[in-house]
Amino acid sequence: MNDSERKRVQALLNSGRISEDEAEVLFAALNESETQGPDDAARLQVTPQEASEPEIPVPPTPSGVQPPLPPSALAQAARRSHQSPHSSSAVSTETPVTWVKLVGFCGDLDVRSDPSLSNPVVTGHATVERNDTGYLIRTPPDIKGADKGAGGNWLTRLHKAAGDVSVRLPAEMGLELGIAAGDGEVRGVKTLRGTFTGGDLDVLEAETVDLTVTAGDVTLKLRPRAGEGRLKATSGDVDVIFLAGSSAVITGSATCGDLDLPPGFTRSGGFATHKFEGTLGAGEARLELRLTAGDVDIRAEDV
Repeated sequence: MNDSERKRVQALLNSGRISEDEAEVLFAALNESETQGPDDAARLQVTPQEASEPEIPVPPTPSGVQPPLPPSALAQAARRSHQSPHSSSAVSTETPVTWVKLVGFCGDLDVRSDPSLSNPVVTGHATVERNDTGYLIRTPPDIKGADKGAGGNWLTRLHKAAGDVSVRLPAEMGLELGIAAGDGEVRGVKTLRGTFTGGDLDVLEAETVDLTVTAGDVTLKLRPRAGEGRLKATSGDVDVIFLAGSSAVITGSATCGDLDLPPGFTRSGGFATHKFEGTLGAGEARLELRLTAGDVDIRAEDV
């Protein structure tokens, strides 16, 4: 165990420069970096310097395989990224989903759905492997590269050392996050679950979510139409926009400054903590929101 690095993380935690969750993630990353074996080095490495983005050759998905379940916390995901998770998920979809699990650290994260693809395509400092339940993408931090000269606190330097990561997914695949990043954008991915810690996060055009987010500002543009989902966010400001075609019963609570709700939603509660509920369209899906933020703005387009 690298005692000096662990002492640095503990000192940052004691001084209040990082949170307990961030410290737990960093300790987990240090543990993982010391236990990687030859098999880890043999995994596919895709870097930003490559001239093109080749598709990853993988064997076909075995029939009857159940998708992995999401981690209960980001640190748990970092510790267990080489294993199949066993925690429960609130995500409920009508058809089986092939999951792409993305764990670790990076600078900025950009994930987009691409209907032209048959396999995920990744650029950046990441390793990709095929498993029985889908894909595992790891963004292992270069801890030695996160030196004091990089500027910022320990977590900022770690993100810079890991670099930015870009992921392109086939349209039918779901995304499971267990990652800390500078800023994140997920566009066009229909099914999303897991945890995100970092700067700002934008989730655009998702249909089913089961997310726990600790971030700067959070913007979600959703179109729930079936199944069950949830969002738990501790953030700066939170904007949730329900796109045209949404059909869901929305329930939740918000501890925040200002709370704006769509017409027809009801609210109850005190000055800073509000409970709310409302129905969009025929109410076919169910979505629970638990928000702690500066301001919360929930809007609905013509559904």
